[in-house]
Amino acid sequence: MDTQTDALYRKRAFILKCLLTKYSKSTYPNASFYKCADEWIARNESYPGGLYRFYKDYYAKEDYQIGKGST
Repeated sequence: MDTQTDALYRKRAFILKCLLTKYSKSTYPNASFYKCADEWIARNESYPGGLYRFYKDYYAKEDYQIGKGST
């Protein structure tokens, strides 16, 4: 893998770790964490400040389904 791809995977893993650590006891579906991480990266956010607020605003729904998010 090239370094750009490696960096992207590391960034995604870090974001997922943050979300899963903070909301591990929640009933939110795992799909919402992955979709949020993908969108956060697509927005080219370089710093995770605001990540939790972004998740709560757009993805933190117990009935979240792919396709019903903020896309």
